[in-house]
Amino acid sequence: MPASRITEAGLALTSPRVMRYIAGGIILLGIVMRLAVYMQNRNLFIDESNIARNVYERGFGALAQPLSYEQYAPPVFLWVVKVSAILFGYREQALKLFPLLCGLLSLGLLYRILLLMDIKRAAWYPLILFATGHIYLRYATELKQYSSDALVALALVWLALIADIRTLRCVRFVVLWTLCGSLAIWISMPSVFLLATAGIYYLVILWRDRDYARIWIVLIPALAWLSEFGYYYLTILRPEAESAYLQNFHRNAFIYLPPHTAGEWLYDGNAVIQILGVAAGHWTLSLIFHLICLGAAMAVAIRSRQIRLILVAMPLFFLLCAAGLHKFSLLPRVILFVMPLLLVWIGLGLEALLSLRLSAMILLPVSAICLINYGQLHYLWRPLLVTEVTDCLVYMQQHSSANEKFYIEGSAVPAYVYYTEIHPDRGRWSALRGATCLPYAVDMDPVASAMPDSSMVLISYQEPDVIRSDMEALDRHMKKEDVYKGRSVGQVVLLRKR
Repeated sequence: MPASRITEAGLALTSPRVMRYIAGGIILLGIVMRLAVYMQNRNLFIDESNIARNVYERGFGALAQPLSYEQYAPPVFLWVVKVSAILFGYREQALKLFPLLCGLLSLGLLYRILLLMDIKRAAWYPLILFATGHIYLRYATELKQYSSDALVALALVWLALIADIRTLRCVRFVVLWTLCGSLAIWISMPSVFLLATAGIYYLVILWRDRDYARIWIVLIPALAWLSEFGYYYLTILRPEAESAYLQNFHRNAFIYLPPHTAGEWLYDGNAVIQILGVAAGHWTLSLIFHLICLGAAMAVAIRSRQIRLILVAMPLFFLLCAAGLHKFSLLPRVILFVMPLLLVWIGLGLEALLSLRLSAMILLPVSAICLINYGQLHYLWRPLLVTEVTDCLVYMQQHSSANEKFYIEGSAVPAYVYYTEIHPDRGRWSALRGATCLPYAVDMDPVASAMPDSSMVLISYQEPDVIRSDMEALDRHMKKEDVYKGRSVGQVVLLRKR
């Protein structure tokens, strides 16, 4: 076939119309996958159960105060979840409905942002990563605020791209951003990074155009955001963020700012690589490919000096600064909000690389391999499991005797409380009520020594070394008659006195 015909075929395949159909198919796939995982109706795990307990035990006003059980979630998120629970009951799917809706809407918003960034030939790639990646599927179907954080981040970037400060009337601009920014603060704590970015973006535009007289229309919403966030931080966030428990829990999820030694530079670099790995793939080929894409995107940004790229670069910069100050954790689920923006950067770089002659012959097979490794299509027929406590509860009821004593290890207590006291089907587990709920990280030796002749211990979602230590303590005082392991990390140990 002549080269001209090959070129024509390539142009037809990558035409805007064809790309729209491909993008529509990918978005549909992402919707189907999220609905499939949602319908699997997996159990609530530790943090989810504790959020459910707060929502169940508190009224709307009390949900705007620091939460119990070492939890944090923004008030608007909690209010929406409570309304859903009141309407549909405190079942798993009712509690997870809002995160699901946020996950579905995020698919369309990400695509709109890719188009607004002039990423057309390569938009399919970040879109597939987002549609099929494990972290995006899990937190679109989990009772935590991470899915809504991602939606708010995308919505603010999209709003900044379409709300042109040069053409909008001043009053309309001020009202729009004051209202939207205020709502964002109360529904998503990381929104402060995006709002700061939006403010800088608009100020840069005005500075470039030497339109200094209009700076006030940026400062008015910014002052409103600052006052609201200050109140929010002092009354809700600071007591939680500065708690000894959370600082200890997140101690390995901060970075050095600034790094001084080679070891600190290596540590910080590895933290950034880990973010990239979770967002788009941990495999060596994926990391190399995506680093090349990011390098190409940086080259585009330097060469083109596009101000709009501030919107997808500054949030990551602010995030790393906050992590260096120990004010924001880099745990993957906590920084989910910034991962779609990282995918935009990857898409921007791939778009630039695809413009090079014959590059598609190499890039398309490599991107296909990366997608196959990262995508979780098997969740369409195989459930996504975290910790299925109800598997263990079934075993405990079926194998317990009249004089059985039940012990719930600390990490399993939140889910045990939810399923025996809050869930609409809690009567199903009535025989298991009154179990001894152990503190988190309890010394199992004195507990085991005081156990009666026949006992059961439910252990869930613990580190392997912790489980090993607990088992050794049980072995010193009791004889294991059976160890039941559920479909995920939960297990039940059936014990008899030595």
